[in-house]
Amino acid sequence: MSAGWKARNAAIGFTMALLLLLASLGLAAKPAGAAGATYYVDSVSGSDSNNGTSTSTPWKTLAKVNGASFSAGDSILFKSGSAWTGTLSPGSSGSSAGRITFGKYGTGADPIINGGGAEEAIKLFNVQYVTVQNLEITNDSATVAKRHGILVAGQGVGTLNSIYLNNLNIHNVKGISDRDASPENMYYNAAIYITVWDGAPGSALSRFNDLRIENNQIHDISTIGIYSNGTGTQYNDATAATWYTNLKISNNAINRTGADGIVIGYGNGAVIDHNTVYNAGVNGTNHRWIAAVWSWSSKDSTFQYNEVARTHFQSGVDNDSMAFDTDLNTYGTHLYQYNYSHDNAGGFFMSTGNLQNGQDIVRYNISQNDHHQHWSTATIVDGNPAHFYNNTFYNGDGSGFVIHGNKIASWDGDTLNNSYENNIFYVSGGGTVSLPSVHQYDHNLYYGFTPPAGDAHAVTGNPLFVNGGSGGDGRSTVDGYKLQSGSPAIDSGKTITGNGGLDFWGASLYNGSPDIGASEYTGGTSSTASLSAQQVSTPMTIDGSLNETAWSINTNVAKTISGVPNNTVQFGAAWDSTYLYVGIQALDSALYKDSTDMYNDDSFDIYVDADHNKGTGYDSYDRQFAIRWNDAAGLFERSGNTTGVLHATANISGGFSGEIAIPWSNLGITPSAGTVIGLDIANNDDDDGGDRNSQLMWSGTGNNWTDTSAFGNLTLAAGASGPLVNNAYYKIVNRQSGKMLGPESGSSSDGVQIEQWSDLGATYQQWQAIDVGGGYFKFKNRANGKILEIYGASTLDGAMCSQYADNGNWNQNWSLTSAGGGYYKLANRQSGKLLDMSGVSLVDGGDAIQYYDNGGQNQQWSFVQVP
Repeated sequence: MSAGWKARNAAIGFTMALLLLLASLGLAAKPAGAAGATYYVDSVSGSDSNNGTSTSTPWKTLAKVNGASFSAGDSILFKSGSAWTGTLSPGSSGSSAGRITFGKYGTGADPIINGGGAEEAIKLFNVQYVTVQNLEITNDSATVAKRHGILVAGQGVGTLNSIYLNNLNIHNVKGISDRDASPENMYYNAAIYITVWDGAPGSALSRFNDLRIENNQIHDISTIGIYSNGTGTQYNDATAATWYTNLKISNNAINRTGADGIVIGYGNGAVIDHNTVYNAGVNGTNHRWIAAVWSWSSKDSTFQYNEVARTHFQSGVDNDSMAFDTDLNTYGTHLYQYNYSHDNAGGFFMSTGNLQNGQDIVRYNISQNDHHQHWSTATIVDGNPAHFYNNTFYNGDGSGFVIHGNKIASWDGDTLNNSYENNIFYVSGGGTVSLPSVHQYDHNLYYGFTPPAGDAHAVTGNPLFVNGGSGGDGRSTVDGYKLQSGSPAIDSGKTITGNGGLDFWGASLYNGSPDIGASEYTGGTSSTASLSAQQVSTPMTIDGSLNETAWSINTNVAKTISGVPNNTVQFGAAWDSTYLYVGIQALDSALYKDSTDMYNDDSFDIYVDADHNKGTGYDSYDRQFAIRWNDAAGLFERSGNTTGVLHATANISGGFSGEIAIPWSNLGITPSAGTVIGLDIANNDDDDGGDRNSQLMWSGTGNNWTDTSAFGNLTLAAGASGPLVNNAYYKIVNRQSGKMLGPESGSSSDGVQIEQWSDLGATYQQWQAIDVGGGYFKFKNRANGKILEIYGASTLDGAMCSQYADNGNWNQNWSLTSAGGGYYKLANRQSGKLLDMSGVSLVDGGDAIQYYDNGGQNQQWSFVQVP
């Protein structure tokens, strides 16, 4: 398989083109001053009796490499498409004048180092100035034992400098995920494991300096993802000076682990940034107290620009299961900023109360629907001195939001209170809400519950997010948490010095007075809400249930018009040549239908300005429809224009949903792709019978029934299918090469590389196009039923395209955009990157990857329908 950064063939000067070609072949230029040799290894055609110094005389085995001595500047390159079983364990070091590099040569799949059940697949022991890159690493077995993908270790030799692990694909490492295992539990197993051991008495204490773990994909393992460990003799602040320096863990995609995602121990000033950690612990057996990203026995760690999602909860036992954690034996300032956390079972943040000579600073982060299935039943548990400011905490799924309820006695006997300033706390849909008074609150915004009494400058009301709750997988999905003009959070915060200078999106601080939350408003976001309605090829069934795959019900109706709302409302829209379709759902625990007027009961209003003139009065193109819970016959339109309108409501878990189909003939216009109309949605909420208690609106005002000027904008988008018929089968053909996509060697395995080949007439070169709604398709292989995806949910350029069992994740969804001439660009829903043929390949076996849109024909595809 291939999972690396791939060179691009572009219209650039000859020199740059040559450098790109060398990079694509794995022959990176050597650093200045390095005059080493290059050795080649080929598992098929090599021989250990060769000199290894050319591609025509390569070595064959790992044993030959392990037994050789190398010098500064040397490169040891493994042939693409080759595979070895055993442990790569080189014993030579480079120097500051020239590194020793282990990588690949040739095109095609990355070379595989398969540990074959050994303790590690690659072992770097007491070496320095070494780079390992562009390899696939696995270490599977039929039985569970202590195992790593890569072990980096030192013992008794002092400082070990400059080890780089880059662009590796590490998977199927079958180690221990049992916290209670003996004598060595899950903390002695990882895909990448860093440690030092105590040497002989009197020997130098080993440590690492300049250790970089970057651009790797780590997935489908039964161990921890990345673990930095050390010797147990270093548990005090004085010896923290001997901990690892210049430790950087960056741009790694970690998915489906057996325990934690990233654990930093024995780091001094470590930086953990731009990583994604999904589904930590999902492959574990008895992990219990895990977190996705955390530190222990570390000093002054920085965690920034990371995304963490769906940290696993182990049923029936005490769990941590949160996104971030400052744990035992920590020192100095631990900084958490610009991170995005969502859907983690145990919550957003925890610390154990053992931090010395410093504090946790938690600022400009976004937490969406993090739960509190934590041993303390809290979303945030912090026993350290901590300052939480300018974070956006959003919980709209009914799980509530809880900060630990008592003064927290730290593990060394102190009692600590924490400070919360300039944060947005948004809670809807029910659930427990608790912000205990023992903590300090100032200038926070609260929505959906009563603020704590101690916040003398509390702001209440809807923060007017652009589209709160709309975040998915990927940091690029959270623009909905920017503020609209008119938000009560704008200019309502307090000045905080040393604030880092930037908001979550990189806007400078401050624009006027400080804002509340993770967004500093700059005036660039329109207060008019906008949405696209996807064209559908099959008419919707109007039964109220929202069970058609074409629905994308994820736009929030969250603007408070009256009362104090306690429900969560979302909607979506679609269209065809006959109808405008609108689907709405409300999570609402109390439903009533007992009034003459629909607006006093639980109901939805659907407002349409079909000619989009935004008038201050209604004309012949304007409509106000209403449908009510548990009222099959009830349909209201202010002027009685109900001809041809279909509608229904249905009960759902925790509330109700509704659908309405409005004929274009009723609205008086003929639809076409690109048409923009006015649309608004309101939810009327009756919690106790009688008159309504509150009203929520998507875009407009309480005058929507007489004034269309504040309606949102609805654009009728072209059918996402382009040439596709839902559920039909196609060959997917690259424009540049004329070759079509299929799994490597016709494999039915999960995670196998997708390649291009000439038309073999095979069913594994055929893909079923399945409309999943919202303008996206998934492509299901006809031969094996696996789904076309970006492997490991990576957002990196060059990440490989693979097939995998259908898991419903966004990295398995694709949108189509016309490139002209009957060709289309396929953009991955999670990353936004395009499906691409690596290196502009024209040959059979070329790798499919994702890459940013560069206009190349190798990123354009046609679809040939087959019976």
